[in-house]
Amino acid sequence: MDFYDILKKAIDGDENSILKILKMYEPLIVKNSIWRGELDEDLKEYITIRIIKNISQFKLL
Repeated sequence: MDFYDILKKAIDGDENSILKILKMYEPLIVKNSIWRGELDEDLKEYITIRIIKNISQFKLL
């Protein structure tokens, strides 16, 4: 299954696909959760929740 298919399923609300995307992008999420040189777990959680809540807004061409 390629990324397009996973994203399409995630947009449709498939929990496994959303988890796959979160796992794929975990390094980027962690990188953007660094505050003052340390991992901020609250920020990481906030970013993750925002991704989950907004994934249905993605538009596929």
